[in-house]
Amino acid sequence: MRTPELIHRTHQPFLLKDLKFTQQYSHMYYHRLNALRDNLENRALAAWGMKSEDCVRVLNLKDNGKTVIVAGCLYKEMVARPSFLKDYTREIVTNIEVEAEEDGEGAEAVLEGVNKNSETADADESTYVRGTDTIILEDDSGRVALIGGPDHRRVCSGLTIAVLGTVDRDGKFHVQKYMFQGFDTATKPSRHLISSSPSPARPRYLALLSGLTFGTHNSKCVDLLLQFLEGLVGDVASAQRITHVVICGNLVADSIEGARGRLRLDVDDTKPNRERAVANLASADAFLLRLAGTVSVDVMPGHSDPTNIFFPQQPMHPLLLPKSSANSTMKLVTNPYSFSCGAGGAAGATRTDNSLGLDVPIQCLGTSGQNVEDVLRYTQGISDVDAMELMLSARHICPTSPDTLASYPFPKSDPYTLLGNEALPHLFFTGNRPQFASKSCCTGVDGAFVTRIVAVPSFSMTGQFVMVDLSSPTLETVPVKLAAA
Repeated sequence: MRTPELIHRTHQPFLLKDLKFTQQYSHMYYHRLNALRDNLENRALAAWGMKSEDCVRVLNLKDNGKTVIVAGCLYKEMVARPSFLKDYTREIVTNIEVEAEEDGEGAEAVLEGVNKNSETADADESTYVRGTDTIILEDDSGRVALIGGPDHRRVCSGLTIAVLGTVDRDGKFHVQKYMFQGFDTATKPSRHLISSSPSPARPRYLALLSGLTFGTHNSKCVDLLLQFLEGLVGDVASAQRITHVVICGNLVADSIEGARGRLRLDVDDTKPNRERAVANLASADAFLLRLAGTVSVDVMPGHSDPTNIFFPQQPMHPLLLPKSSANSTMKLVTNPYSFSCGAGGAAGATRTDNSLGLDVPIQCLGTSGQNVEDVLRYTQGISDVDAMELMLSARHICPTSPDTLASYPFPKSDPYTLLGNEALPHLFFTGNRPQFASKSCCTGVDGAFVTRIVAVPSFSMTGQFVMVDLSSPTLETVPVKLAAA
């Protein structure tokens, strides 16, 4: 067993205890805006040379030609956005056509109107973006349509933004400038990675895996992966420097073909589906038991794993993985998942706050990919890392929740909000992506490194995983390809 990385798990805000679904989802937007508005307005005032009285609420906007600042949450009016009401109406009309041929012409007319409004027929289902989309800014007093401002193809609903401009006679806001909170570190100097020894630190790696999907006939590739992580094949020297492994969702495959978005092991599943699910979990359990005997492991759930489908996904139950979960080096965690490492770890590498000279741990935050995938549906022409950078810039890792990304209706807070500069992670990763990508995000103030963004490829699709060098000043990444998927 290798010397484990010292891991401090900070995912408690994502753990759900007393579940209640009687409250409204609107509370999350209010908490999101209230948490971010003050700092966002202060940044806008400083950047645009305005006075505090120039920050107004939507309800107080007036057609007087005065240039003002408004902070709020973006909402995109998208005709192709999924709508339960439209789908339900379409289903009813279709049933009328089938059941009453004499009313067929009228029903067809109604159905044509429904399809025209939704504009989803014969369209690109990978994105909700259409040319007629509009952007609305909403705060706790009202909403106003935006003219100009951010490109509707590169933003999504739920982002907190400040806009500068004027209101016209029609009550529309003409945007002159806009800004997100961004990677501002003016109030707290950037933290840099250093070594506790005067000589350069030896690499030590955090391995990020996703999409193992046990049950998809990729056993040979997974066996090769396990042997590599154990240091038996491939680059043995690098493998032996892996001090911690995080599996970023989709440990097992869907037990039902095409069952994405459904709860697994449902009572309505057929016996073969249940048997398939049990077999997949048994294979995953054996893999984790062997891996946990070599290196410490954290397992996040994904959309195909047996847990709740809405965010935040709760840790899989230990009884699903009885052998490996009994091992102290294997932990079942949430999605999203936050943790810190590095302070007092194997190589003693830490980050330092330049203002105080104090060592602080490397902060890591990740998801299993659903949040990025949903943002990409709202946008066009941006990559995985672009979407992740947008989230960090807007200080929210799940901006489209609870709209189209299902989420628990938190009544008193929005745990996906990144409050304060210290909340920006040093490492922000997401799993189950179609290909590897990485980007270093820096401040506009001094060009100092702030966050390493990593898109972790699905192993079952690409045969790849990612190693992050925790001793590197900018958390450099090394993609490892073991086999063709």
